[in-house]
Amino acid sequence: MTWTITIAAQKLDFPAKCACCLAASDGSLKCSASVSKGKRVVRTTTKSWDVPYCCRCLAHRRQHVGAGGWFQAAFGVGGGVALGGILIDKGPVLLLVGLAIATLALARAFALRNAARAAMSRDCAVPGSAASYLGWHGSEQSFAFARQDYLASFRDLNGRKRQSAVGRGRRIRG
Repeated sequence: MTWTITIAAQKLDFPAKCACCLAASDGSLKCSASVSKGKRVVRTTTKSWDVPYCCRCLAHRRQHVGAGGWFQAAFGVGGGVALGGILIDKGPVLLLVGLAIATLALARAFALRNAARAAMSRDCAVPGSAASYLGWHGSEQSFAFARQDYLASFRDLNGRKRQSAVGRGRRIRG
C-alpha cells in the first residue's frame, strides 16, 4: 500500500532520512517523471527530485529492479525463441532453447528478488522503491510513498505549501 500526496511548489524539502527504513540517509535516488507533447514534433520534458535513501536500501532496491529485467528477458527472449521454434522447421530445437533461456532468466530473476528481500533490514518498507514521483501539473507535484510516517515528515517539512489530502494508492513500480 502506498500513500500519495500533491503539493503546489517548485522547491520541496525531503526529510534527511531514508525513505525506506527511516535510517540516516547517506545517498539519494533520483525519482523522475516525463511528459511528451506534440504530434509531428514530440517534445519530452522530464522533472526529477532527489529522494534521500541509505546505501543499504539503495542496494536492495537496485537488486529488486534488476530482477525486472530478467523477467522481461525470460518472456521476451525465451518466449520469442520458443515461438520461433514453433513457427519454423527447426521447431523442437528452438523450442527447447527458448524454454531453457526462459528458465535460466526466471531463476536469475527470482534469485535477485530473494536477495533483495534478504538484504532488507526489519525496518525497511519494501524491497523496491519506497518513493516515487508521479508527475506534475503546473506547479503541483505528486508523489507516492511506501511509508506513512515518511510522508508525515515530508508534509511537516513542507507545511506552508498548499497540499492535497493524503490518498491511498497501489504498490509503487520499480
